Amino acid sequence: MREYRDHRGWSLGDLARATHYSRGHLSNVENGRKTPTEELVRACDRALRAKGELIGAFEARP
Repeated sequence: MREYRDHRGWSLGDLARATHYSRGHLSNVENGRKTPTEELVRACDRALRAKGELIGAFEARP
């Protein structure tokens, strides 16, 4: 997620506004302190225009 966010030049605050998740929660997910939900991943995929790549990575995880 961070790679896509950085590529778009977005801060965590930008992503938080676009997805309606808190900046702190997104930071915890990016840093591996929290496991993302499918709903969060889908919201981030849409906001970051990742064309399903974030969803695919989420579904492929062990």
